[in-house]
Amino acid sequence: MRIGDPTYNAGSVRHIHANILVPDGTGRVRVTLAKEKEATASKMQILRVFELMRQGKEFGDLDPEDAALVQDRF
Repeated sequence: MRIGDPTYNAGSVRHIHANILVPDGTGRVRVTLAKEKEATASKMQILRVFELMRQGKEFGDLDPEDAALVQDRF
């Protein structure tokens, strides 16, 4: 759980954030304290493409690889 200034807690707006983990009995229960390096790199690629679009690049003008990263995300 986290609360407070988003500058210090990786949030986007001031709010209470909580996760409830419910084990399903199929494997080990573990809490993720930090993202895997590969997952973070993947998210950064997606953010890069959305930044291009925010700056005015149309979806149809994206490189095929970039379009594939975001096509199911909006």
